[in-house]
Amino acid sequence: MESRDQTVRFPIVLGHEGAGVVESVGAGVQSVSVGDHVVPCAFAQCRQCANCHDSKSNLCDKYFGMKNMQTMETDGQSRFECAGQKLFHFGRCSTFSEFTVVPEAQVCKIDSKMPLDMACLLGCGVPTGYGAPLNGCAVNVGDVVGVWGLGTIGLAAVMGAAEAGASRLVAVDPNEKRFKMAKELGATECVKPEEGLQKYFFQKFNGGLDIAFEATGNIKAMGSDVLA
Repeated sequence: MESRDQTVRFPIVLGHEGAGVVESVGAGVQSVSVGDHVVPCAFAQCRQCANCHDSKSNLCDKYFGMKNMQTMETDGQSRFECAGQKLFHFGRCSTFSEFTVVPEAQVCKIDSKMPLDMACLLGCGVPTGYGAPLNGCAVNVGDVVGVWGLGTIGLAAVMGAAEAGASRLVAVDPNEKRFKMAKELGATECVKPEEGLQKYFFQKFNGGLDIAFEATGNIKAMGSDVLA
C-alpha cells in the first residue's frame, strides 16, 4: 500500500468508523467509564468552543485542522505495537483492530441498548450524509433536491432530505443497482449522470434544483450538481 499524501507514516492501523465497549480509561478521563458503549469520532471536539455548541458545525476551534492525527496528542507517541515495531494511528481512531486507544475528545457515549454493529455507522458516513440536509444546508419542506452518489453518505443524505420534507428527491448514480434502496429511503426518482442532465433538471423542475448534495468526491459530479 502507498499514499499520495506524503505526511502519512507507515505501518498504520486503519479504520475511522466503529463502536465498542470501554475496556479502561486514562487518568483524568471524566466523560466515559469502563463498560460504557461508545463510538469513536473522526473529528475531535473540546465540547467548550462556539463551534462545538453550534448545531450546524462540528469543526472544533481547538482540534479541527490538526496535522498530526497518527499519534496521541498528549505525548506524540503511538499506542500500537506489533512484533516490536511501532504502528501509527489513523485519525486517532484505528478501528480495524480488536482494541484501540482513542482520546477522550474523540469518544461519544451511546445507549448500551443500541447494537454495536449498527452504532458503528454513526462514526462518520451516516451523520455526514443525514446531517447535511437537516443541519448543514437545511432543506425546507417542498424543496426539490438532488443527491449525487449513492454510497453510504449519499444514501444517508437521501434519508435526511426526505425527513426534511423534500417534495421531489432525485438520486444520481451510474450504478442502477443502488436505485432500489435509494427509493426505499425516500428518493422520488433515480437517474444516471448522463449528458444533458442539467437541461433535464431545468426543464422538469422549472429552473433546476433548489438544493444539490454531492457525495462522490468526483470532480465532474461536483460541477454537474452545481449547474443543476
